[in-house]
Amino acid sequence: MAEAEVDVADAAGLDRQVRGIVAAVVVLSRLATLAMVALSIVGGTQSHAYTRVPLATIVYVVLAGWSAVLITLVLRRPVRCWSRTSRSPSPP
Repeated sequence: MAEAEVDVADAAGLDRQVRGIVAAVVVLSRLATLAMVALSIVGGTQSHAYTRVPLATIVYVVLAGWSAVLITLVLRRPVRCWSRTSRSPSPP
């Protein structure tokens, strides 16, 4: 009985670690994307690359909004771990 409780506690800790790692990867990749977008905005503005400034502004605002939504969802919702579905039932 005690072994099963230890296994459950270990699995819960592993699930938390996996959720934390996945959240960190998603947040860092979104932030890296936004940094690259910021650099492209600066470069495009300096070279007068935008022929339709309002359209470019809308595209960048939508991209920033989508990134904010994705980051919020990842940080608020628990990530379902694949190990939870592949774990065999404990013996009686």
